[in-house]
Amino acid sequence: TTWLRDMLRSSAGEPESIKVHEAIEVVIIFIGGEQLHFQVDPRSRICELKDEAAAAWHVPPSFLRFLAGAEILEDIAVVEEACRGLICEDSALQIFCVVSDGGLLTHESAAAP
Repeated sequence: TTWLRDMLRSSAGEPESIKVHEAIEVVIIFIGGEQLHFQVDPRSRICELKDEAAAAWHVPPSFLRFLAGAEILEDIAVVEEACRGLICEDSALQIFCVVSDGGLLTHESAAAP
C-alpha cells in the first residue's frame, strides 16, 4: 500500500487521506438451501448482488427478494448501510433470498382459457 500512498501524495508532499473499503464476505442463501458466496465491496448496491444471484440461479432479478435480519433489502440500498449491525469481521453477512413474482403470475392468469 505504500506505492498507493506515494501515488496519492499531495503537492505539499503529504499523503492525502483516503478511505479504504475492504471487501466483505456475503453468503446469499436461497430458499432451497443453496448458497452463493461472494467477496463484495461494502459500497455495492443490493441490485448488483441480485444480478449475480439471478445469473447463477436463472431467475429474473425482479423476482428475487433479499432479506437480512428482519428487513427486506431495497434494490437501490448500499450493502454496508442496509446491513448495518449485521456485518462482522469474523463471519460472513448472510442474506436470505426468496423468489416472488409480485403477483405477476396469478393462478387465474396462468391458467389456460
